[in-house]
Amino acid sequence: MGPLALRETSPVLSRSEQVLYLPTQQMAEQQRKGRKEVGQFPPEVKRTKSDSEKTARTSRRRRFWLLVDGVLVAIVLAIVLALSTGMRIRIVRGASMGPALPEGTLLLVGMSPDQIARGDVLLFRWNAEEDVQIKRAVALGGDTVAMSRGILTVNGRFHPEPYASMHGRTPVPVLRDQHLPILVRDTADYRPTEETWGPLVVPHGYLWMLGDNRPSSIDSRHRGPTAVTSVEALALRSVTMRRLGH
Repeated sequence: MGPLALRETSPVLSRSEQVLYLPTQQMAEQQRKGRKEVGQFPPEVKRTKSDSEKTARTSRRRRFWLLVDGVLVAIVLAIVLALSTGMRIRIVRGASMGPALPEGTLLLVGMSPDQIARGDVLLFRWNAEEDVQIKRAVALGGDTVAMSRGILTVNGRFHPEPYASMHGRTPVPVLRDQHLPILVRDTADYRPTEETWGPLVVPHGYLWMLGDNRPSSIDSRHRGPTAVTSVEALALRSVTMRRLGH
């Protein structure tokens, strides 16, 4: 028998052991490649992001046209009601009657009523030189009216006001120079504010007017009562153009 021929054999290595034999340069290249792939978005993710942006733009356009449609419907409805009933249309300006009657609300108003009730929304002027105001009559001539920390009482009884808001501003002094009968024991220490004042008596032939949004309203707390003869109209219907799609 001749000499045995020797063959070179590679050792059988496990997968984890083979990694140890990779050249250092090759391992570095694989690591760089791995970092690069991690920092890239897959094509599917990019397409999903683009689709989301298109959906958002479409949604904004839809809300815009819904708002336009709502405004047009409100205007047409108000005009039809006004023409069919003989009423006039007025638009609420400012925030003093929110949230029940926010700015932009269309009011259908009639002529000055023969009898005004508490809670009526009226159009009036403080004097002939000033613009028309829109406020709510909370007390009539002869009523005793007061407010304590934003809670209104009329003739000693709690007066529910689901439409009123008192939030948003620090109380400020009011009513010092209105010269109304003040029913307090010590007038020297009487320091009325927008949220706490009275009790006081509304003179006959006058009305106590308040805005629903108390922090944003200049009303009888600052100007005193207004004469019934200053009332020009009574709000009978309202069409509120609220933002749609939210």
